[in-house]
Amino acid sequence: MDVIKVLIVEQDAGWQHTISDYLRKRSNIAVVSVVASREQALQLISFVDIDVAIIDVRLTPGNGTDGICTAAEMMNIKPVKVIMFTSCMERQTIIEAFKIGIVNCVDKSDLCELPEAIYDAYYDRSSIHRSVSCILREEFSRLSREEEKAILTKMELEILRYLHQGIKQSDIERCLNISRSTVKYHVHNILSKLKVPSSKQAVLLTRAKKWF
Repeated sequence: MDVIKVLIVEQDAGWQHTISDYLRKRSNIAVVSVVASREQALQLISFVDIDVAIIDVRLTPGNGTDGICTAAEMMNIKPVKVIMFTSCMERQTIIEAFKIGIVNCVDKSDLCELPEAIYDAYYDRSSIHRSVSCILREEFSRLSREEEKAILTKMELEILRYLHQGIKQSDIERCLNISRSTVKYHVHNILSKLKVPSSKQAVLLTRAKKWF
């Protein structure tokens, strides 16, 4: 079995010892180095053979993205697999981490999951923490909705939003200060693009899709 070479980037001395001691119990995981900062990690990655890097999201106190920036810079230098290690599964931080190419995110309260996450990263297997998977599914769903909504113009979306609120077309013209014929023109386009026969159906369809 391959011995997986691991780098730990963690600023807290207690966690440094906890992670490294835990991983060293595995004969097929070799902790080649433990560093506490971005600068040390970037210096090391250039000349040390690393398979997987475990990086604390919050390398700098009060800065929730320094670990992500470090991961991005490291991956630009060398194609290393990165697992973010965090004590707080913040939605936006997780999304940003996966956007830059990390392979997994493990909560510090689930240390026992770390070895398996390392194996999965090394062997290109998919194994994402349940709470992380839920966040990513929600984000993909949101992006899908935004892509669907892009078929409508800004004015069409504004009129559809009024229709969602139960406002009649005759009142929409006053709200938007446009003519009744202009409202009808945009409603016609909305129905055509959504492929529905009526404003009510347009509202029901986009409500089901959670556009608003």
